[in-house]
Amino acid sequence: MDDAQSKVTLRPRSKLERILDALDEEYRVPPRPQLDLVSQIALFHLVSCGADGSAALTAVTPLCSGTGAVDPERLAKTPRDLVASVCPESHVDATLLALRSLGEAAVASPQGLDARCRRDLGEARRLLRSLPGVAEQSTDLLLLQAGIHAVVAPTGPGVHVAARLGYPGASYASFARALDEELPEHANSIAVAWRAHHLLDQHGKGICARAPQCTRCPIREACAYRGEGEDPVARLSVRAPAG
Repeated sequence: MDDAQSKVTLRPRSKLERILDALDEEYRVPPRPQLDLVSQIALFHLVSCGADGSAALTAVTPLCSGTGAVDPERLAKTPRDLVASVCPESHVDATLLALRSLGEAAVASPQGLDARCRRDLGEARRLLRSLPGVAEQSTDLLLLQAGIHAVVAPTGPGVHVAARLGYPGASYASFARALDEELPEHANSIAVAWRAHHLLDQHGKGICARAPQCTRCPIREACAYRGEGEDPVARLSVRAPAG
């Protein structure tokens, strides 16, 4: 973790970038889904209600256009039996409302929901949070998955890693913003954010779990906790979202 400067741009490299380089040797980052935002959110709602990934993909096929993306007009008229085919009965009505509301919001965006959300991160967050069933961390993750904005969207385990590393905060939003501020401002920033999301999550589920194995940690020298004194995770005032 001694390479504090980019060899390409000669700009100072952030603490987060150096941490990610050290974690790269420990974990594998999956490829980012190549789907538009509306398709990502539609799948998110189906998976959240209990459908597995393959069943959700099969279910949205009738709602897709010739390009393979979910068509907003078809989504706004999602049939109930489509949702009932993959979701438990207790979740069908809420999921149906979420899908139809998403379709209506996308139809109301003449240039498309993706384009509308790309204009401004704050506006994108407000828009997605206004949709039924989309919480704060899910909003960030959906924007990241669709390649709309470079945001880390840390999971619960990722938030715990950030707290132990010494990033300031006591809630999801505060840790997420602190991590986002350390993302580089270049064309690959979304790729860096994607790496950060997964590497922090996997590290938080592995070595830096509830009983952290600090003596084995590859980023111990960058950690403010190091297994000594009070664990910063115990001071979190708001529960981090589940991974």
